Amino acid sequence: MSWIKLNLNFIGTSKKNQIFRSRAFKKGQFNIYSPVFDKKMNMIGHIKDVFGPVDMPFVSIQLDTNIKQVDFDFSSQSLFTKMKKSKKK
Repeated sequence: MSWIKLNLNFIGTSKKNQIFRSRAFKKGQFNIYSPVFDKKMNMIGHIKDVFGPVDMPFVSIQLDTNIKQVDFDFSSQSLFTKMKKSKKK
């Protein structure tokens, strides 16, 4: 597994999720239900949905129940995910 920094801008909060805009999206960079970590590598939630334009999609992140949105400054935090290394054929 390798760490990938998510290149996201915080947009706002929906009823249940945090909404971000991907600045530079590469296919396979992250998947729905991929875990999301903060810069201290603490899991804060998971990717709930990816939607919108293919080149700069919106990303919905659902926080874990023990994380409160008011305790976390999304505008200044770097977020990460783990991705499996692809097997070369």
